[in-house]
Amino acid sequence: MLSGRNSQQFKQRTDIERVSKELPSLPPSFGMLAIITNSTAHASNPYMWTYSWTEALVGANDRIVAKTQGLTGVAFSISELGNYGTSRCSYGVIVTNIPAGFAPVKIHTSAAVWIVPTRRHDTSALQWLIVNTQAIDGICPP
Repeated sequence: MLSGRNSQQFKQRTDIERVSKELPSLPPSFGMLAIITNSTAHASNPYMWTYSWTEALVGANDRIVAKTQGLTGVAFSISELGNYGTSRCSYGVIVTNIPAGFAPVKIHTSAAVWIVPTRRHDTSALQWLIVNTQAIDGICPP
């Protein structure tokens, strides 16, 4: 039978002490809140944009505010990555089925988004993705 620090009794006691003293913490989170600061049309797809963003926080009155000295970068919308030229958008919506006066739209500047990091397959460079569903907007005909 082991004694001292290697004993089962010691290990159980230290586990109980640790659990009784440590405050519960939030589970780890992957990604962050961000604000869209700009967008640029994608060269080969009319329904895809490259978005500039800055890290954000929930501030006073539950408003999203830019984090002082927060991260900044560029990102792609995960739903826009599946757009195929002019034929499909927004996770497979057939563009020709969209009523006249409506079209896929970009995420507007100052919108709050959730972004997650990933790596590009071709270069292994860090790439940020916006977790969203692309909106389709327009005006109903009279």
